[in-house]
Amino acid sequence: MLAAHGGRSMPLQPWSALSARRARRGPDPLVTYLDVRTGGPVQRTELSAISVQNAVAKIANALRDEFDLGPTSAVGVHLPWHWQRSLWWGGCAAIGARVVPFGRPGEVDLVVGTLAAVLDLPDQREALVVSEHPLGLPTDGPLPDGCIDAASIVRAQPDLFLPDASMPVDIDLAADFPTGQRTLVACTSAGAQLPESWMWPLAIPLAADGSVVMVSVELEPVDLEPVELAAVDLEPVDLDRLAAAERAEAIVILDAPADGLAVDGP
Repeated sequence: MLAAHGGRSMPLQPWSALSARRARRGPDPLVTYLDVRTGGPVQRTELSAISVQNAVAKIANALRDEFDLGPTSAVGVHLPWHWQRSLWWGGCAAIGARVVPFGRPGEVDLVVGTLAAVLDLPDQREALVVSEHPLGLPTDGPLPDGCIDAASIVRAQPDLFLPDASMPVDIDLAADFPTGQRTLVACTSAGAQLPESWMWPLAIPLAADGSVVMVSVELEPVDLEPVELAAVDLEPVDLDRLAAAERAEAIVILDAPADGLAVDGP
C-alpha cells in the first residue's frame, strides 16, 4: 500500500469531459456501486457514461431551471459514499455551482441530501431529498415541510443539457494514481468526509479516463461481541475478491485524514 499525496493538478471541464467519454465509450461502465453494508448479497448498481450523462443533465436542468442556481450558487450536499454522489456532483459542476460537502441551511443556496441527513439538520428549510434506492426511486413516506423529493423533480427534466459556459474545475490527481484503469475505491466512514472523496465518484474517472467501483468498508477493528457485531452489520470486506470480480486493476482506500489517500496496484 503506497501513500500518494501531492500529485498532479489539472483543470477539468466536467460536462465536456463527460460528453467526450460518452462519444468514445458510451455503453462502457463509468461508475459502479457495490452495497455491502447489509451483510447479505451485494447490491450492485452499474452506470455507463450514457446513463451518467443523462442523469447529470436532468439534475443540472433541475438545479438551473427549477431553483435558479448557477455559477455563483452553493449547494450543500449531504450524501454518503454512494452512486448518487457522482450524479449530484456532476449536476452541480455542469452549471458551475460550488459543492459544499455537508453545507448547512443559511450557508448555501440549496440543501440536497438523504432523508436521514435532512432530518438531522437543525433548520431544514427547503431541501431536496435523495433516495438511496438501487434504482433511484422516490423516497418512501411523507417528507418534512419544505422538503421535496428529488426524484419527482429530476425525472421531469429533459436529458439534453446546454451549459451556459464551459467552467473548469481543478482536479488533484495523486502522484501514483492509476490512469486509464478500472479502480476499486474503498471508502470508510471517515474517508467519506475527505475532500478527495467528492472528486473520486465522477471527476477522477473522467480526468484519468478510467472507471471507478465504489464500495463502503469498515477497516478498523470493531470492539464488539460477535452478536453485537452482527446486529450492526459490520463484516470484513475482502477487497481483493471484490476487485477480482469487478476486474479492477487497482485498489484505492479513502480513510481518515491521518491515513489519507492510498493506492494499491495490481
